[in-house]
Amino acid sequence: MRIRAYRLTSLDLGIDTREEKGHTLPTYQYACTACDHAFEAFQSFSESPLTECPECKGEVRKVYSTVGVVFKGSGFYKTDSVTKPAAKTE
Repeated sequence: MRIRAYRLTSLDLGIDTREEKGHTLPTYQYACTACDHAFEAFQSFSESPLTECPECKGEVRKVYSTVGVVFKGSGFYKTDSVTKPAAKTE
């Protein structure tokens, strides 16, 4: 696991990864509840979340950013969610 200092901005919407020993590691963002220090940590999925701030040893929480989703096509609601009318019988 590697930790680097990080300043959170509204532009940080992408997903960052790091290659280490042939494996891609996701980046997790953390913020300290005591001193407001923000930082990133490259961790594998199996590692436990960090709990201690590297600056003041206070409690940290994961920061979840927004995800950009673009739906393309004729409309997912129209094609997937709406019940189709019953067939007419004479």
